[in-house]
Amino acid sequence: MTVRQALDGAARELARAGEHDGRGEAEILLGRLLSAGRADLYLRGEEEFDTGAARTLALWILRRQGGEPLQYITGEAAYRDLVLEVGPGVFIPRPETELLVDVALAFLRERFGSGAAAGAARPRVLECCAGSGAIALSIAAERPDATVFATELSPRAIAFAARNRARLAPSEAARVHLVQGDLATALGAEFDVLLANPPYIAESERADLPPDVLHHEPHLALFAAHDGLAIVERLIDEGAARVAPGGLLALELGAGQGDTARTRLAADPRWVGAEVRKDLAGRSRMLIARRSQEGTP
Repeated sequence: MTVRQALDGAARELARAGEHDGRGEAEILLGRLLSAGRADLYLRGEEEFDTGAARTLALWILRRQGGEPLQYITGEAAYRDLVLEVGPGVFIPRPETELLVDVALAFLRERFGSGAAAGAARPRVLECCAGSGAIALSIAAERPDATVFATELSPRAIAFAARNRARLAPSEAARVHLVQGDLATALGAEFDVLLANPPYIAESERADLPPDVLHHEPHLALFAAHDGLAIVERLIDEGAARVAPGGLLALELGAGQGDTARTRLAADPRWVGAEVRKDLAGRSRMLIARRSQEGTP
């Protein structure tokens, strides 16, 4: 069997199982197996595909046909400029969450400039519900002057975050501090930015989730009480005691939660400028505010 034949066969099997992009997923699986990019798979199409690799690919296809997320099978997920280790027990980072990183970096440029000046103040960033560490690690990598703390309740998830931190350059990893604990209560310091992609799915929406999400990704990272807003409400409250005056709060929301979350935030005098921003698909997905200069925790 050649690489091309293995790729074509995998694509057929995945498409037959009802996958949305059998060819694309086959390229990802085979590329991971052979440590090759998608283009290289076609350049190497006539190479022999050995029996051991064929057995592994067949097992991976069976797992995918059974609904296991592609990222769990390959053990990796791409996020901005990072390649993160993921697996059962940790939420798979989504591209939509990259908007949180963009907002945080824009705020830091506004408040601290480029960060290149000697002796300049060093920003402090807190991510709650860190999961694999995608957001915290991206900020550390893209903002070299930032000190980043990340809290995560799940011991399995924070173990993934620790391994992903080790993938950074030593100078970047040294500025990332991982804390196993519950939201912002795990820390007592003040931060310039607090951001999170918290669990925000209501129990009533359980049946609407894709099977690969519902049956494989950790429910701790998915579901929240109070119509999905329980953790968001806690972060609004706890964040007021952790974010410095003038600092930024940025939280991802579920579709349809924008008006309720903004009303809740706007009613708290400790926060100002509450707004909801839309993602690239036009859905209201991000709650943003600044810590009041006058409000007290």
